[in-house]
Amino acid sequence: MNKSWFDSQIDQIAVPEDDIMAAVSRGIHEGKKQKKKKMFASAGVLSGSAAAIILGTGFFFAPVNVVLASVPLIGSLYEPFSSFTIGKELASAGLVKELNEKAESGGISITLTSAYYEGNVVGITFKAEGENLPEKWKEGPNDPASGYSLSLFDGKESSQLAGSHSLVETENGYIGTAEYYLDEKKLPSDFTLPLTFTSIAGEKGDWKFEVPLKRIEPKVLAVNGVSKSGSESVTIQTVAKGKATTVIEYKTILSNEYDQLSFKIKDAGGKEQFPVSSEVIRSEKKAGMIVTDWRVLYTDDLLKNEDVLTVLPVIERDESPTMSKLSPGLVLESSRFGYQLRVEQVKRDGDQLIVDYQLSNASGEEFKNDVLQNFAEGVSIKNKETLMNGKISIAADEKEFRFQSVYAIPSETDLSDLTLSVPFGVLSMNRPSEKMEPIKIELE
Repeated sequence: MNKSWFDSQIDQIAVPEDDIMAAVSRGIHEGKKQKKKKMFASAGVLSGSAAAIILGTGFFFAPVNVVLASVPLIGSLYEPFSSFTIGKELASAGLVKELNEKAESGGISITLTSAYYEGNVVGITFKAEGENLPEKWKEGPNDPASGYSLSLFDGKESSQLAGSHSLVETENGYIGTAEYYLDEKKLPSDFTLPLTFTSIAGEKGDWKFEVPLKRIEPKVLAVNGVSKSGSESVTIQTVAKGKATTVIEYKTILSNEYDQLSFKIKDAGGKEQFPVSSEVIRSEKKAGMIVTDWRVLYTDDLLKNEDVLTVLPVIERDESPTMSKLSPGLVLESSRFGYQLRVEQVKRDGDQLIVDYQLSNASGEEFKNDVLQNFAEGVSIKNKETLMNGKISIAADEKEFRFQSVYAIPSETDLSDLTLSVPFGVLSMNRPSEKMEPIKIELE
């Protein structure tokens, strides 16, 4: 590996537009539940394979033709990958470990070229070469959007980590990168990461590696800043400052498992800082309260030149879906918000079930854009163990809060077996969040 090789690779990089991946749209009620587990879904972390897609949003390729004369070789590994700022920052500080570990399968060699581990983030770069690699890769129906498949540990879905992936074509093959977010309760200071590539650019194979990693230890500040609202609270426990990352660990205590306590962080100038990922470390029920420990990751600029951070916590209320056997005249009521839904008509038309219904006790509210439509789309039918969302949800009369949902049902379906599920919690999105007292974090 040398600088001239990288110059030639980067100058030849194709710009695959389909690497700009769209975010996975959240299901109405299930999406709200998912949001509680991973607070910052717009940038962040869901479980396993879904997270790899989510984290790809906001990832873009700009045409790269970079003069590398003043860039260290290890730093040049990250130049083609615009969104992998952590690797770039660590490389510029000389904290990325250069590798030259190669595995071959089916006439294709994959070489790991670098690795790093800071905060709860693990990253690698690699190159793929060989005569069996296609010159141009076009995603097939069963191919991963990232261009390659990579499994960790034992390869089981439950053992995979959330992360983001990228692959770009070069003159001699492909170069790629992967970044993962550890979710252990206690982060290890060093460990060996076993990983296996199972496909690259549409070609299947078996390329195994074991990557020794040592954590770049952060400076950990004990904070213990608390904000309370009755019996509910959030406690900022620690802030870990690294070279390229900042990891904040905090605890929330809530009275209802469907509620969500989230916060914004602003610097001394009032600028909001946005996280890269968030995950639950542990969650349990104690004395009727939901106690959850969280870990949230920010990139390098959060704590630069800052003496004080302001945490602005809020609580968003939600509730579980209300369910009952479907029948004309059925009235369902929200357990927390006072809304009611009345089923006005249930009609079967071949393999379609048409349900007309009206929302009441909401006439005094002006709903935000899409809230009513999201609510109607979330009204679902359960047939024994199968939950069906309407393929068509029509706002028959939004002023009167009348809706019609149409469901595809098998011809043998017995209507007496059907249950209506109503996500009243979606309507809580129309209500303002409950603000808590700010928390000031003084940084050493």
